[in-house]
Amino acid sequence: DGQYLAIGQFDGRVTVRAKDGSEKCFVERDSPVWTLQFNPSDDESGSEVLAVGTWNGTLAFFDLNGTQVGKEKTIAADPCCIRYFSNGEYMVLGGTDNKSALFTRDGVRLQQICEGGDWIWSVAPRPKQNFVAVGLNDGTIALYQLVFSTVHGL
Repeated sequence: DGQYLAIGQFDGRVTVRAKDGSEKCFVERDSPVWTLQFNPSDDESGSEVLAVGTWNGTLAFFDLNGTQVGKEKTIAADPCCIRYFSNGEYMVLGGTDNKSALFTRDGVRLQQICEGGDWIWSVAPRPKQNFVAVGLNDGTIALYQLVFSTVHGL
């Protein structure tokens, strides 16, 4: 909502700043922070959650007090980009394994979206649609349509 700015640094520090520049919280990680993203959803708790991807193959989530939310997730590669979509219900992650994958907002891997020939540096979901664009280190840009199936259970 533009009220806070999160800055991830190569030394593993994350600082969240208010509009006036004052520090809201500070988090220290043990590897370079390469990607971070606030979840845009207004969940039942009303708290903002920041996803932080570090170059030790982990994904962690923090609230605006700097408290870790849930458990840290180990992923298959170093994450280069994280983007939430579908109102924050899901996230797309691209990384050094040349793959992009769909995750739940809690960091549970659901499905691989694509595999490229180089690192995936950028992912961009199309708002209110099920399309995801990916940008690779070799300059390739591709657009993928995600199809969600309805699961019925008793």
